[in-house]
Amino acid sequence: MLVGAGSLGAAREVLDSALRKSDIVFTLRSSDGISRLILLRPDGSERVLSAGFHAAADPEISWDGQRLLFAAQKRPSDRWQIYEMPVAGGVARQVVTLPFDCRSPIYQSTAYNIASDRPWRQIAFVAQGALHSARLDGSDVRRLTWHDDADSDPQMLPDGRMIFSSRGGLFGVNADGTDFAEFSAHEGAAEKRTPAVTAGGLVVFIEGETIGSVSLRRNLHSYRRLTRPEEGAFLSPSALPDGTILVSRKMGPGRYSLWRFDPANGSMGQVLDNPGRDIVQAKLVASRPEPDGRSSVVDESNPTGKFYSLSVHISVNSLFGTKKRNGEKNPYEYASSGRNRVGPSGPVGQGPAELY
Repeated sequence: MLVGAGSLGAAREVLDSALRKSDIVFTLRSSDGISRLILLRPDGSERVLSAGFHAAADPEISWDGQRLLFAAQKRPSDRWQIYEMPVAGGVARQVVTLPFDCRSPIYQSTAYNIASDRPWRQIAFVAQGALHSARLDGSDVRRLTWHDDADSDPQMLPDGRMIFSSRGGLFGVNADGTDFAEFSAHEGAAEKRTPAVTAGGLVVFIEGETIGSVSLRRNLHSYRRLTRPEEGAFLSPSALPDGTILVSRKMGPGRYSLWRFDPANGSMGQVLDNPGRDIVQAKLVASRPEPDGRSSVVDESNPTGKFYSLSVHISVNSLFGTKKRNGEKNPYEYASSGRNRVGPSGPVGQGPAELY
């Protein structure tokens, strides 16, 4: 039985002020690790969304507020897979069927390329420690990130790029896996997870057990610590339309309950509690602005590509043949064709390497 702060009065207040009597969906996690998806209505009634599944978690609401993505196991021995269902109720449809666990699904923005006759809808998710994408019908499953560290917690930005947790920081990438770049890594704690984009232009995240943030406009140099360790341990923030967030919080060895937190002034109030179980991954069920659509330059019919590199030994002078000072040696020579510049072998390969 769910118990709300003030007999669920606080929960109703949050829902009424934020989304005018919208629902909340969250993951209810028991002490044995089994999790279920629960829909909480403004009147305090609740409904189990994941009936028929052994376990379910990672809820994500569609841009129009009508559908729900989640990860689930049908049976204890099954792999975690991605499912979609109407929030109002109905049959859950399996989106992808893969031979490994798939978690943390999100809706991507509209995708298209110059060769397609119409745009299409995609999702992203985490599998085998990397980001993957697929069309909503389960086709075109594609791995997006490739390196030796685990990636997690994808989140869409308003401009159509994704950010995610990796190597202790936050990194960004296009929806097709191109243009990998640092988003926020060196400021604050050396562990940033579960980012969420607020209506106030912030990206909030969990660092260790506290909450931190950066500005969308100046993400590399705007870090702020929003909570202190003595204020408790926090998990899984998600945005509300007024700039505040829903976030799970616990004090000491207790269980996680649901709170509303204001990044602007640090105020917080409890929304919902369930003695003996954790309330995590709460999301408001409502429409929200869809990020910009993104075109892709990836040609799926071409199995190979070009790898571009730049040596730190190249200077403007050596690159364009300007006169060298004091007999300085030029480590690169021009190829006879004039198109490629051929340099000595380096640590990335056997060389000579071609630079375009």
